[in-house]
Amino acid sequence: MEIHEQISKFTSLFSRLNTYISLLSVQSKRSCQHPKVSQKRFLLELSDVFSALHLCTKDLSKMYCLKSRLERDLPMISEKVKTTDECIVNSLIAIVTCTGKLSEIISDSKAQIIRDGTASEQSSRGGRGYMGANAHPLVADFKKRAANYLSLLNQEGEQESVPYEEALWAREEARSGVAGREALERQLESSHQRATRLEQEVEHWRLEYQLLQLRYSKEVQKAQEIKEQLNSMNSMTKMDDNVESEVCNSAAKDESKTQGNSVKSSTTTNMLGKLEKAFEFPAEVEAREKEIKEYFTGRINQLVADRQVSESKALTLHSEVTILHKRLELCHDSKSELESKQQIMADHLKELQEELQTTTQNYESQLSMMSEHLANMNEKLAVQKDEIDELTYQLNNKTSRKGKLK
Repeated sequence: MEIHEQISKFTSLFSRLNTYISLLSVQSKRSCQHPKVSQKRFLLELSDVFSALHLCTKDLSKMYCLKSRLERDLPMISEKVKTTDECIVNSLIAIVTCTGKLSEIISDSKAQIIRDGTASEQSSRGGRGYMGANAHPLVADFKKRAANYLSLLNQEGEQESVPYEEALWAREEARSGVAGREALERQLESSHQRATRLEQEVEHWRLEYQLLQLRYSKEVQKAQEIKEQLNSMNSMTKMDDNVESEVCNSAAKDESKTQGNSVKSSTTTNMLGKLEKAFEFPAEVEAREKEIKEYFTGRINQLVADRQVSESKALTLHSEVTILHKRLELCHDSKSELESKQQIMADHLKELQEELQTTTQNYESQLSMMSEHLANMNEKLAVQKDEIDELTYQLNNKTSRKGKLK
């Protein structure tokens, strides 16, 4: 609210300055309703207005610098708002410099203005009597030109302003720099996302490699165990063949002795131990059992392979689910952050609308005051014109009567 009050004060001072400058600009015209004697008072009032305007602009610049510094510390502020604040601050600093120089020049020339005004009043009163107020307009014009020349002699060299084309070029450069920065930020964000995705893929393939390495070690161990079992089974089969040959020989020898016994007895030795068989199985039965054994062995191997594939798929799905869960958390965080930014921008928009409404009301009130002032001035001009016409008519009548009397 302090900034609004200071802006209102600045606007009122600027309107007063415009009023006094307008009054001084019409002093050399015949239609001016103010006498020449009032010029000194107008110049003194102009000096006071310049001093007050300089102080008001300085306070406004300090307040807006503090406001822009506080806004710059906010995390959600945009680069466009920062650039606008910097432009406004630079403009206020330039206004402070200009008003300070003008106030200093006018205050230095105040004593000379007072002396010139007093001398002109005395000379007009002494030289021309009551007709001093109706001096020729060129005298006031010459005085004004002399005062301007003296003020130019006393005026220090002002700092040159930036050309309009150069200012436009700098503005375009700033905008292009902001756009390039935004594009680079987007590229950096996409690169971060790509790097995160590649790291996740590397982690996934590293886990796959460890799993395959573990499976390979298990398969190697199983292959060694199977190889040892095959070696032991081969040795056992050789021993079984020897035993069977010996049994067959002994059975052939005893066949003649035991003709009544039609059943043969045999002994089978394997990894589980020795087993005496009352009779031998035929070759078809053994072949069928071998086929059944091979079928179930292949089925078991297939189930083991399917299990390994299922485990790898489960690990892959688990890693993907973990990644999706992390992405969901990031999306929730970004959503909350964007909602907070939206709320801040809505509050800022509301403040700007309130400022716009206040400024509009101030301008409307000032325009209404200026309209009333202009209406009053027009009425005064009309009344004075009527008085001048009446006095002119009376003067013409007097001159005509004097001519008739002569």
